[in-house]
Amino acid sequence: KNVNVLGKLSVNEKEDYLNLQNVSAELGTNTLGGHCLITNLNDPYINLNINVSAKLEEVNNFWPMDTLQYVSGSVELNANLKGNFKEIKQSAFSPNVSAEGSATLKEIKTKFRGKENEINIGEGTFVLKDRNVTVNNFKLVIGSSDVELNGQLPGFLNYLFDPQQPLVIKAGLKSNKLVLEDILYGNNNSGSEKVNIPANLNFDLNAGINNFSFAKFEAQNVLGDISIHHQKIVAQNISLITMEGKANVNAIADASGENIVIKAEADFQNINISKLFLQCNNFGQNT
Repeated sequence: KNVNVLGKLSVNEKEDYLNLQNVSAELGTNTLGGHCLITNLNDPYINLNINVSAKLEEVNNFWPMDTLQYVSGSVELNANLKGNFKEIKQSAFSPNVSAEGSATLKEIKTKFRGKENEINIGEGTFVLKDRNVTVNNFKLVIGSSDVELNGQLPGFLNYLFDPQQPLVIKAGLKSNKLVLEDILYGNNNSGSEKVNIPANLNFDLNAGINNFSFAKFEAQNVLGDISIHHQKIVAQNISLITMEGKANVNAIADASGENIVIKAEADFQNINISKLFLQCNNFGQNT
């Protein structure tokens, strides 16, 4: 409702364009504004600027997202898109399309279909510039885990709307409690013998985690670099408290096969050996 637009169409021997200015519209409590210049109407080139203030529950009722059971919360979006219409129609992420903007998320609650845990995003700001997404103060709660991220998330918006797309994160991570299964699978199956890391996950994180668990492994005060590539978790220069002692660890946990295989170099202090073998699945040995 309340759709407003001021437009000018010009077609002559020298130029042809459609200029739409002062565009505004409302959908419930959601608002949209911006302007759009379309030149070369036979092979249109688009320069679009848009500002959106949206309540996601209302938007989902009007335009349901099949991958989500439900969604609520708010998004403030400012975006500028420039490119040939054919390129944009094929892919808004084409290298021939210029896209910049920012999105601020607040109090979002959602759940993917087929997943156990609800996802809560308290706040976060995404900035898209030079084909790179920067995330600031992104606070996520899923299951019993909480995460705060600051850094780069290439392709995150693709993943948000299609969980089969790659999820790439290069960032600093803070967490009071991180159950890795919550993030990987959307539920906590740490009691399972079989560990499956989705092949589309690619993490490079500088981490500070107060309480961490993955499968049988548990640790506190985890500091260092953690990465996930090709279904392998790599820990570099990690210091932590675990199994009643302290450890400095460089390790690889390979979950690409039938069972998880752990290879590690570690400096242990006062570690409980029985817990070490239990939490590390006997280091792949049968006993």
